[in-house]
Amino acid sequence: KEPKGKGHATPTRPEASVTKTMAEDSSSSTEVSASPCLSTRGATTPGKGSVRGVDVASPIVMFTGFVDKTLEKMVVKLGGKMTTSIDECTHLVTERVRRTVKFLGCMCLGKHIVQPAWLEACNKAKRFVDHNPYHVKDTEAEEKFHFELQRSLQMARGQSVLAGYQIFTSPKCIPEPSQMKGI
Repeated sequence: KEPKGKGHATPTRPEASVTKTMAEDSSSSTEVSASPCLSTRGATTPGKGSVRGVDVASPIVMFTGFVDKTLEKMVVKLGGKMTTSIDECTHLVTERVRRTVKFLGCMCLGKHIVQPAWLEACNKAKRFVDHNPYHVKDTEAEEKFHFELQRSLQMARGQSVLAGYQIFTSPKCIPEPSQMKGI
């Protein structure tokens, strides 16, 4: 089935050339290579105090789409850490699916994308609790963009989402080409 819009993407064997055009309104483009980032998958080894390989006693949290200083302080008070690095974070907190660099980068790396209610539950329990009941579910966006967030995250934990693709962007692409490298 052909994707909607101006661009196209074709999966292929490693020896073949693959392109995805992000925008076709400019004569110049920037190539962004897609390569597996296996070192960032599975933040910790499963063990005592962990849930599915992520140490729930000390998650590394990042927010996208909102700022809440109270929740940030609570993360640190419970023994977690705040970050602005996609590679470093274990949990991205947001209310819904967003087309931000942080969200897209975390999705491609299979990070846990959870609702703010997870942190509220942690605060109530006075410790970090299982994040699984708090995964973001945004039916409207998932239908609009033709994907299932949890399925995409599970797939990303197994291999790079963009493995086997070469992606080209134009200077007018949003997010800008330099940010697309992070995604």
